[in-house]
Amino acid sequence: MTPVPAQPTPSSPAPQQPVVPDQTQAAQPEANKPLITPPEPPPSKLRAAGWVSVASAVALITGGAVVGLGAQSRADEIRRRTTLVSGDQPLVYTDSEREAYTTLQSEGRSYNTAAISLFAVGGVAAATAITLFVVDFVRKPKSEPAKQVLLLPSVSPGSVGLSVVGGL
Repeated sequence: MTPVPAQPTPSSPAPQQPVVPDQTQAAQPEANKPLITPPEPPPSKLRAAGWVSVASAVALITGGAVVGLGAQSRADEIRRRTTLVSGDQPLVYTDSEREAYTTLQSEGRSYNTAAISLFAVGGVAAATAITLFVVDFVRKPKSEPAKQVLLLPSVSPGSVGLSVVGGL
């Protein structure tokens, strides 16, 4: 059986040893402290305008797709009306059929023109957004690595000193 070392009792304080700062401990940040980062600056006006252009491009292209579906619907209706047959004979082309055909054709052309216009303006908005983001990136000042200087006190049994670590 091995003897158990005597433990200090709560009433008798443990002997204290002098604390000497160590240079390796002072150079490292404490592990339990959170790193404090400065808040990011607000976005530049160019970046904000770029995001507005992105939103506009998405809205315009979506609108162009919806209007384009309206034009396609008119074309499908014209195709359906012109290919219907009654028995083995095609339908008789009456004045009401002519009017409906002319109306569908006119609406289809208008919707098609509007869809193409919305797609074109949406493309211009997307190109504007890309240009704004690129200009914002080029104008942004390049951040240099932070230069850090640490002053570390050193104490040893025969000397006291101050060490400088880092660069200017």
